[in-house]
Amino acid sequence: GCILAVNRAWRDFATANGVEADAVSEGVNYLDVCDRAGAAGRPVGTLIREVACGECPEAGYEYPCHSPSEERWFLCKITRFSDDGPVRIVIAHKNTTELKQVDLELRRRESNLLTQRNALIALSSLSPGARGDSKAAFREVTETASRTASVARLSIWKLNLERNSITCLDLYDAQSDTHIEGMELVGQDYPAYFSAILEGQLIAANDAMQDPMTREFSEEYLPSFGIASMMDVPIHLGGMTCGVLCYEHVGTVREWTTDEKTFAVAIATQVSTLLEQSERRQAEEQLRLQSAALNATSNSVLITHVDATIIWANPAFLA
Repeated sequence: GCILAVNRAWRDFATANGVEADAVSEGVNYLDVCDRAGAAGRPVGTLIREVACGECPEAGYEYPCHSPSEERWFLCKITRFSDDGPVRIVIAHKNTTELKQVDLELRRRESNLLTQRNALIALSSLSPGARGDSKAAFREVTETASRTASVARLSIWKLNLERNSITCLDLYDAQSDTHIEGMELVGQDYPAYFSAILEGQLIAANDAMQDPMTREFSEEYLPSFGIASMMDVPIHLGGMTCGVLCYEHVGTVREWTTDEKTFAVAIATQVSTLLEQSERRQAEEQLRLQSAALNATSNSVLITHVDATIIWANPAFLA
């Protein structure tokens, strides 16, 4: 295990990491160095012994070697000389941090996409109550989306008929695990924000205090709840914007990723479907009640086409 020679890069790396270069250079037993390094060094020492004994011609081991200022990974490649002389081994440590970070990011993204897919599958079975009441369904949407996106506050808002204010149908606060509803925001108080929403724009405000579409909230709303970043996705119904799905991140500024935006749009589509189902069921319930009232009245009621063809008559008329 005695070190015969090292290059300058080896010595410079040792010095940069607070190790005396001479402590890992010529004349030092490198196997002892690996053994003293504990859990981080023992695998390397084991591989060196296996290669030295001829169990395999070469071996590799990736390991973390983080500094106080950054995370780093290295690949230790161990290769045995193929000549017939004394056993000699070349050990090279290659910085693989960039490749490792790419791999970790791909794994993180894959995990997030799987979580998002499962959330959408779970929400796809939601529907309003028999009378068109969507309160329970909205609560499930905001909680699921909040957990999936790791957002502290997530809410659903609906435009009024005049399209000059929005009312909160449900806001989930993950920090307190509570739901609230009924708050109203008036368009004249937030003209830039409302203009963007009415135009159907997706607002991804990484820095909500500075973004031109959300800084109108900086005086009261944002600081009151510690909101640093916002993402607002329009909800469409019948080809028009009918509301907005609002993500509010509390704490430090957050950069919204493409995957997060895509997921938010998918959630907004789910909400649109719920609103459509709710309105249809409410209309059906209203027609049912009207029909029951007309059938129950003692007055004769007759409905005809403009050409006098009878469409419907109540029991009193037919009696």
